[in-house]
Amino acid sequence: MDLASQVWDSSPDVSFIHPLGHEHGWEEVKNFYRNIMGAPFSERKLTVRDITLHVYGDSAWAEFYWHFVAKLRSNGSTVVTDGRETQIYRKLAGNRWVLVHVHYSAMPVTGAGRG
Repeated sequence: MDLASQVWDSSPDVSFIHPLGHEHGWEEVKNFYRNIMGAPFSERKLTVRDITLHVYGDSAWAEFYWHFVAKLRSNGSTVVTDGRETQIYRKLAGNRWVLVHVHYSAMPVTGAGRG
């Protein structure tokens, strides 16, 4: 939570879209991190790759792919997911960048069986 609160803007305007729902405002985003991303796991490792950053004045966005490996606190089983993410930032006074929106999803399913 400490790291998330250093990166995210604390505004009620921030948002976070993910496979389980859509959070609005810092309080909802904070609860998502606490209850979904933190508490269920005894270990977590997130690896990112292919990061692309775009900056336009006081706005910026990052695009990247991620690989997540974690252990469930409840039974020790391993959870592995892969996905892609877009993060939108805005620049505050003093050249401090803060996160204002995240949208992430699992990798698309391709190949046989679709259609």
